[in-house]
Amino acid sequence: MFARELNRSCIIRDQIGYQLFHDCSSKLSVGNIRNINKGSFKFFLNPKYKLKKNDVTHTKFKKSLTRKDIESINDYFLKRTKGLEPDATIKQLDEISKEFHERFDKRYLEPSKEWLHCQAKHVSVLKIPPTFQFNFDTLWNIPLQIGDLVLLKSHPHELSMCVGLPHSVTDPRYTFVTINGTIIFHPKNQIHLRIPHKLPKDIKSLIQKESDHGYDSIGTIRDKIGSTVILPSVVREKLTSIPTSKITRNAWLQLPIVIKKLKLLNRWLQKDEKPYQISFPYLVKLVEKLDLNKYKDQNYLKQLTVGTKNLNNNNIYINLNASTFLATYWGVKEQQTFNMWGDLHINSAILSPISVTILPIESRQLFYHKLLQRFSENNHKAIDKFITLVETNQYDKISNEFEDIIRVLEDYSSGNFVKNIKNNPIVTIISTIFRKLPKYQNKDITKDVCFELLQDICPDYKYVNPLLNNLHVRSQIEKSAPIFDLYRYDENEELFEKSSPFSQLYKEINCKRVDYTKLPVYCIDSELAHEIDDGISIMQRDDNLYTLYIHIADPVSVFPESLTGNHISSPLLKIALEKAFTTYLPDIVDPMLPKSITQLTGMGTSGKNSRAITFSVDATFINERQFKILDNTFKIELSYVSHFPKVTYNTVDQILSNDKNFPASSSMKNDLDQMSKIARELRKYRINEGNAVIFGEGFNRGLVQLESSSGKIPHITFKNQIESPSTILVSEFMILANRLTGNFFKQNNIPGVFRTYNDLSLGPIAYKSYARLQEQTRRGHIPDITDVVKLSSLLNSSVYSSSPLPHKMIGVSSYLTVTSPLRRMPDLINHIQIHRYLNRLGLAFQKKDIDSMLWGLQSRADIIKSLANNVSSYWTLKYLKNKVEQNSNQWFEVLVTSYPFDGKVHCVFPEMTFARGILKIPTNTPHPKIGTRIKNCKIVNIDCLENNLELEIEQNSCK
Repeated sequence: MFARELNRSCIIRDQIGYQLFHDCSSKLSVGNIRNINKGSFKFFLNPKYKLKKNDVTHTKFKKSLTRKDIESINDYFLKRTKGLEPDATIKQLDEISKEFHERFDKRYLEPSKEWLHCQAKHVSVLKIPPTFQFNFDTLWNIPLQIGDLVLLKSHPHELSMCVGLPHSVTDPRYTFVTINGTIIFHPKNQIHLRIPHKLPKDIKSLIQKESDHGYDSIGTIRDKIGSTVILPSVVREKLTSIPTSKITRNAWLQLPIVIKKLKLLNRWLQKDEKPYQISFPYLVKLVEKLDLNKYKDQNYLKQLTVGTKNLNNNNIYINLNASTFLATYWGVKEQQTFNMWGDLHINSAILSPISVTILPIESRQLFYHKLLQRFSENNHKAIDKFITLVETNQYDKISNEFEDIIRVLEDYSSGNFVKNIKNNPIVTIISTIFRKLPKYQNKDITKDVCFELLQDICPDYKYVNPLLNNLHVRSQIEKSAPIFDLYRYDENEELFEKSSPFSQLYKEINCKRVDYTKLPVYCIDSELAHEIDDGISIMQRDDNLYTLYIHIADPVSVFPESLTGNHISSPLLKIALEKAFTTYLPDIVDPMLPKSITQLTGMGTSGKNSRAITFSVDATFINERQFKILDNTFKIELSYVSHFPKVTYNTVDQILSNDKNFPASSSMKNDLDQMSKIARELRKYRINEGNAVIFGEGFNRGLVQLESSSGKIPHITFKNQIESPSTILVSEFMILANRLTGNFFKQNNIPGVFRTYNDLSLGPIAYKSYARLQEQTRRGHIPDITDVVKLSSLLNSSVYSSSPLPHKMIGVSSYLTVTSPLRRMPDLINHIQIHRYLNRLGLAFQKKDIDSMLWGLQSRADIIKSLANNVSSYWTLKYLKNKVEQNSNQWFEVLVTSYPFDGKVHCVFPEMTFARGILKIPTNTPHPKIGTRIKNCKIVNIDCLENNLELEIEQNSCK
């Protein structure tokens, strides 16, 4: 029986490892057998059990047992215990040892040996730095690489390492490994923070496919059963665990001190009664430099934080301590609970925070601190009174006595509390209110529900769309007034005009300009355009030689920065810098510059001499198949234009299609025909020579438009963005101007704000899919909505940069935007540089000045883009919600946009760009691939303000 029990213990403990077997075999021999009692059996099952003195006794045999004796003993006990134990293969110790070693070698040792055989020379030179530091600028210029360290949504308390690139169009997930070697797969939008980290040179792969070794798999399934990947043990020990564990550990050790420093910095930085953003790398630098022994010295803090809003030191991006970077992120997340910090703004290209919103102490921190005190007293007595007033419809009393609760409901429905913050006491108060109201007791507490209660209490509430009251998108110069309250422009204009009227300043700042007043300038735009800031012209020199002109409005000419100074000092330009862009929403347009400036400096009014910056270049048709832009003829001139034939996108399309209902003069018809022909050649060149990717009409479908209605809610309609000859004509001429100006700045060493795009690093199969799309584009196939959905996860985002790097999506070597100075601050900054260069007055900005403005421009671009998407989604989901309320049995078709997760996939309505949701896949149904169209989908839940759309499908709906 002893032999059987011994074998059983070894079998039971086999998966724990070799140690137990070693202990068993070394302490037992044929000539020295132990009598095993209950205590010693515990030892065999649990090696940590400590043997007692009486657990083991020794019996000495006069002679050693032969193999035959052992077999006889085993047979005897087998007969006596037959049927009492489960079936199990009985093996001898040497057989167990042999199998264990074989299994261990196949699963662990051989993969490591195989990896080492290829990479040993690179691993041998691996050096472990005493501290991990990095340059933040690296994130702007290099996309996510193998070796980079990331903080994932699924593992927010430790760094992971990227060890694998997107595999294919159907599986665009990256592969990551945690500190302990666990392999996980996620798309890049699950990354909250990235730290660039270089592996030893020439190491290309860290994971490998698990071989068919004949034993149970130890690898991680990627996409299908039987296909697993592993991280060789030597890779984890030598490469992945060292930086992730060391940085994570040091960050946790720093965190208590970092939290103290952030609290002090927050108090010092939020002097204004409005929210504003500061650079996140700059905040990290402040945390590094702050000496807690000097925090009471006001002069020290002032000196430390000088220039927070107008950073002029590009050294803030150099040599950031990785652990402090991570600890600062965690510290901000912790203090968001107490309304000290607003959103961390994470850029989708660099996959890391670029700015953080500082919340004002009076209107945010102190207000909510007092509110919590009030509603926590006397066992929530104030809340009970509020509930009574709501149930009895005494809304006037609520407005007088509970303005603070109305404010809470406003902030919550507007998204003024940071998302996904656990244990937020304000959310607890909101929950308590709703759980005591019978109408809402069984409802989930969402922004929609909050807004519903707010509208019940305040029937005349000013916002139909509460997202317009989101404080995190307000610029620094705005007070606590709602985001789009434009009264300040009128005030600023009035004050400014008293000292130096715009019209007078416009006359005073004069310089030599080229007269193009007789040249027809076609300002092609929509009928409802808010700002006209560009126009195009053409002049034929001979049969095949043309000069192309792109005329751009010149608002810089009314500001002194065009002549003097090395920073932005004009009050309205400061406002423009804070706003950064004109914000276009379905509800409202929030202009970057006031109406007085756009009317004074805009284009399109015939007979009025409009100042412009004219970009011109010669182009020639060498033969019917060859067209060439003569880059060496490119010129930038300050000019006057005044002849503006009235045209729109629609009229140009009709003229180009020879529609008799839209007659045009022969000269206009000839100009538009020639420019349209050249535009097609410009596009062809970008595609063939620059590998540009062009998206067709399926890219932007179902764009929201709001029309006035008899009720309070506007009428919601949708419009597709259609590409036509006129849109191609305008876009190609603007791209040409931006490309040539980018090269001009580069060649003349003029610092400017460039726009760049870098392709993502992809796995071989995914890269082939992307290359196939480029090849199809060259052959004339414009990607449709299905193509876009399939490849969207393989596309990066463009960013602003001070370096003239390529814009690979557009297919140009450098790209500097100059064509929308009334709508984009980057363009206006570049115009200031052009004025100063052409007038030989010395440049206004050096590269370090551009760098200091970039984070703010990019941060505002990201915030505005997010807001625009959220607002468009809000109105789209509101439209769908109304449809479902009218008919709950409606079915919809969706396109799958993600790899399956937890039995679900992300999806989009093909005809509505902003109708994006989550689709639940029925059990035992094959998971659909990205790009699959699924019919018969039913909406089961909509929350418009949360941007939450949930759907279910019928069986057998995938095709």
